[in-house]
Amino acid sequence: DDFVTNLQPVSGSHRADQDAVLLFGAEYQLHNYMIFLTTLRGTGFQGDVVMAISPMDWEKEEIREYLDHDPHVVVYVVNYECFNAEGESVDSSKGGIRVCKNHFVYGLRRSQPGISESATGGEITPLSDPRHARTVQNSRYELYWIWSEYYHKHSWIMLIDVRDTIFQQNPFEKVPRTDANANIDSGLLLFFGES
Repeated sequence: DDFVTNLQPVSGSHRADQDAVLLFGAEYQLHNYMIFLTTLRGTGFQGDVVMAISPMDWEKEEIREYLDHDPHVVVYVVNYECFNAEGESVDSSKGGIRVCKNHFVYGLRRSQPGISESATGGEITPLSDPRHARTVQNSRYELYWIWSEYYHKHSWIMLIDVRDTIFQQNPFEKVPRTDANANIDSGLLLFFGES
């Protein structure tokens, strides 16, 4: 058996040769997603926007329809199991001290010696998260790592918040893109902070 990621988007698909903006949006209103995407696309950015949202957001028809309208928005619905400070199960990842487990992100793909994956169907058995519960603010970086694996090594990737971001120019417009970097495998990591 092989240990594999078990995440599938509910909308959109990754384009490996594109730059991507990765974000996590949990329990936001439609206007938060509209401002983010409208200002980003308004800069001329045509790359992928990859996001995890809560089931509560995806169940809202107006949010689902809005996110579905852009074919280059890749949406994952993440089913967290969250707990309050007393360790009681709660529906929301927000409010007070909340920690969550991210079940079914990984799975086991059954393999049989001498039989191809296509012949066995490549069936994946989802796994529960055995780790300690943690904040979604921390666990989102695991999702970002998984998604970054869908892109070429020279694609630019941005991790950013959805709720309080407005774009004024294409986020990748001024990053260095030279043929001299084409054979470098180590990549370049740039950090920015808000004040």
